[in-house]
Amino acid sequence: MSVVLLALSASLLFLPGLVIGLAAGLRGWLLAAGAPVLTYGMTGVLGPLAPALGLRWSPWVLLGGTALFALALAVIRGRLAEPERVWTRSKHLVVAGSVTLAAGVGVGLLFFASKGFSAIPQFWDAIFHGNAVRFIADSGDSAPSGLNVIAQPAAQNYFYPNGYHLLVATVHQFGAGTVVQALNAMNALLIGVFALSMTALLRTLRVRAAIVAVAAVLCCAFTGFPYDLLTWGPLYPYATGVALLPAALALVVRALDAPRPALVAVTALALVGLTAIHPSVSIAAAVFGLGLLAQRWLTARRVPPGELLTLALLAAGALALGIAHVLGTLSAAGGPAYDWAVQRGVPEALGRLVFFTRSFDEPQWWLILPFVIGVLAFRRLLPLLWLLVASLGFGLLSVGAAAYEGPWVALLTAPWWNDEWRLAALYLLAVVPVTALGLVTVLDLVRRPLPRRIGLVAAALSVLLFGYLSNGLYHQRNGNRLAITFGGGPTVTELEQQAMNHLAGLVRPGEIVFNDAQDGSPWMWALTGVRPAFGHALAGTEGDGLGKERPLLRERFHAYDTDPEVRAAAKALGVRFVFIGQGFVTGSQKRAPGLVELDKVRSLRVVYQNPDAKIYQLTEPDGQRPADQPGKTPPGGPVVVSSSPVKPKPTSSTPS
Repeated sequence: MSVVLLALSASLLFLPGLVIGLAAGLRGWLLAAGAPVLTYGMTGVLGPLAPALGLRWSPWVLLGGTALFALALAVIRGRLAEPERVWTRSKHLVVAGSVTLAAGVGVGLLFFASKGFSAIPQFWDAIFHGNAVRFIADSGDSAPSGLNVIAQPAAQNYFYPNGYHLLVATVHQFGAGTVVQALNAMNALLIGVFALSMTALLRTLRVRAAIVAVAAVLCCAFTGFPYDLLTWGPLYPYATGVALLPAALALVVRALDAPRPALVAVTALALVGLTAIHPSVSIAAAVFGLGLLAQRWLTARRVPPGELLTLALLAAGALALGIAHVLGTLSAAGGPAYDWAVQRGVPEALGRLVFFTRSFDEPQWWLILPFVIGVLAFRRLLPLLWLLVASLGFGLLSVGAAAYEGPWVALLTAPWWNDEWRLAALYLLAVVPVTALGLVTVLDLVRRPLPRRIGLVAAALSVLLFGYLSNGLYHQRNGNRLAITFGGGPTVTELEQQAMNHLAGLVRPGEIVFNDAQDGSPWMWALTGVRPAFGHALAGTEGDGLGKERPLLRERFHAYDTDPEVRAAAKALGVRFVFIGQGFVTGSQKRAPGLVELDKVRSLRVVYQNPDAKIYQLTEPDGQRPADQPGKTPPGGPVVVSSSPVKPKPTSSTPS
């Protein structure tokens, strides 16, 4: 099942983009690397469009839209874009082997960390992403505004970019696995996508093949990206967007070098893909793009009018194709800003950035040393100066987000939620090729003084030595980082899953189960299809988006016996059952005030319980529902008490 699921996920991620890229005249590494971001571009275009046309989201919508867009590109393509710089077959094979190795490491680490893709991610944002996938797959509603039912069901002008969720929902619609399995399988492809994306950018910028190959391998080594982002949050869409960012930039470079209509069109589609995945990634792309243009124009000592026209057409195309996401992003930008408290002092924040120790105390020394060498030898990578400068800027912003309070820091880091982890991931985009340069520089020093064959053997042995000293490119460290996410609790334990499965057999269509937003119970939607009152862990920034009933019940549900407002609110929501789990999303959370001591509420009767979860059914204050007859079993059946033993609950070590 895991192999089938992984193959299906990879097919849906790559095939639509490959068809579009081929129709536009892309070939080689740029075609392969550009395919995923072009696929997301199609989800970004079709997601808002399908509901307007009265269509439910399905694989047929994605395939049909892809075919029509590819046909249009074939019509306007004309002659093919300029060919890529020639590599020998051996160089292609070495780079392909490097990408494959990185992809294999990524798949293997997530497969084992998630227990064969089946373990539930335990932390904050994973709940939203899982429920978003289930909602889209079941309802067919692909509008970004439709996700308000999860986080802010009463919001009138809600927007959340759903390009990532649409593709995972498409995987789930094929019936090859659960929502959790589909999420984990898609995320397992992330390292390979990143390695392929970095390869395309470096090749487009005419970087030496040896450096490209080493950089591809190193994409699986740095804990800061993507492993930290797959645990912190977890920030699945954002991590996906960052992995695709180099490929999108490679398309921009190619469009500037060979401004054919079809090439400009697919580049615009790629930018829509970044925005549909996460708008803050598209803002980062704009920052990198400005650096790219500055270096191009300063090197040429002029601003070519043709490039200005290409940029204008590119912006117009991206705006036309992604207008729904652009307008949605602008409307969401007016919402409440989030500002993390100071996490650490400047020396510690800077040290964690420089020594690659954001989530572990031990520095990644065997990556730091070649990085320093790469910085000293950077003149060999001058075409990437813009990438290095922009990445350093994001690194400094991450230090500011971690160590400073103030209006300027808040303003500059606002597009990235004032989050040092997101900003540090962007810093690593330049660290990877610079570290690769450092390693290749060392290999050149080992190889060149020796006869050719002996030198190649010495270089190969040096690579093996590096792999040994770095503990297999830090695979154990990175696997441990991923494993934190899949601990079997405390948010959702196996016993809580059993309770949710039982609940699914009790709830009628259209009913909402009241729950505590913080105890992991929102996962019931993704796992069983039962809709909870709170579909996501609350962050305190929902404002009026929750309506009046949910906050009222959250504070006063325990007064159901005596408070007519509470009973009216429960009736308005269609609540007949209450679910209580034992674990919380983070260790600092507490039970909602209205859900404390529910055993004392006469209008609630326990219909299921085990050591980790309890399900209550609502009755009238006298203990009976109008439809129930005295002496007969009420709807939902008798109380079921699980005999499963109590299992110890791990304590979450990951911040929310």
